[in-house]
Amino acid sequence: MSIHPTPPVSESGRASTVDPVLEELSEAVAREATRDAENVAVFLRELGFVPSADRPVRLPPRFLLHLGAALRLLVWESVGLRVHQDSGLPRAEQAIIDAFGLLEGPAVAGTEHPVELPRSVVALFVDRFAWHGRRDLDSDVVLDDHVDEDDLVDALAELLWDARHVAKPVKEVCDG
Repeated sequence: MSIHPTPPVSESGRASTVDPVLEELSEAVAREATRDAENVAVFLRELGFVPSADRPVRLPPRFLLHLGAALRLLVWESVGLRVHQDSGLPRAEQAIIDAFGLLEGPAVAGTEHPVELPRSVVALFVDRFAWHGRRDLDSDVVLDDHVDEDDLVDALAELLWDARHVAKPVKEVCDG
């Protein structure tokens, strides 16, 4: 007897050939991109960049992408996360200043390519963050990249041992 996994089914009821992990990743990246765009809109509105029918505001895409990435760094810093700095990315304040520098004209030779920060921020999110932390917990959740499994098992065992008299047995919880 052989077991054949059932292929994932899309909402339309058709078998999906897309890898479920890629679907999860795509959903998470799209959600974060939407959040970045909303943050950019709020930030620019607060600075007075308010479009109207007779006075539209046109900004270069490279500026908007860089500003979105910089504001994501600002959100991370505002909750105490330093994962971007530990990974060699700039502080949010510097990234925001750099974004506005992109409005001055063509990129100066030797400076960072305008899409490098956005790509680096997305790559860092994909590599180090729980993809659905924002959706499920309304929080950015950083995953530790250097956990020793033996240390983790030892810590969990110690935690359970210390809490052995604190928690009620499952039977008592269910019965009562």
